[in-house]
Amino acid sequence: MNYIERNTRFYEALKSKDNKVINEEFGGVRKALIDFLIYTRGADRPSAEDAVSIAFLKLLEMIESDRIEKKSSLYSWLMNASKTIFRDEKNKLLNRITDKEDFNEDHYLEPSEQIDLMRDPERQRLLKLCMEKLSADMKATMEYLIRFPDMSLENLSKKLKVSYITIRQRKTRITHQLHDCVQEKLQR
Repeated sequence: MNYIERNTRFYEALKSKDNKVINEEFGGVRKALIDFLIYTRGADRPSAEDAVSIAFLKLLEMIESDRIEKKSSLYSWLMNASKTIFRDEKNKLLNRITDKEDFNEDHYLEPSEQIDLMRDPERQRLLKLCMEKLSADMKATMEYLIRFPDMSLENLSKKLKVSYITIRQRKTRITHQLHDCVQEKLQR
């Protein structure tokens, strides 16, 4: 089943309240969205779970009121909604504690600061060492991701001739492995 068919199946299940299909489809997606927020946005697990749950409830509301335009992109919608909800909640929290003494700016990284961290020569050296540990398939995927950062995962899956789910799983595994490896080497 391809990406569009899965989205359509998920939409139909939500519309008809078919809990079996909803659980099948949303179970893996929920975990992937939570991991996405944790590893790319620095969320803690409870905050990520809350953001994904709120996004899912908003999706249900939109489907019930027939406000979904693209039934074939529910997963993308959920990812964007989860990111936005997490960001908004984080900003609300930061605004509440900005005037308090317990505010720790070290826990908040702007996107530009994240890029600056990657420009650090020591981190680059460690990242290269860690990339050598990746399997051949993961290295090939990583090379495409680096060379074509704006390429969608769907297009990347076609280029590499693997399923969308496989490429998404590879990207998640690569991110986890590289993050863990670099953190381990930094702590030595």
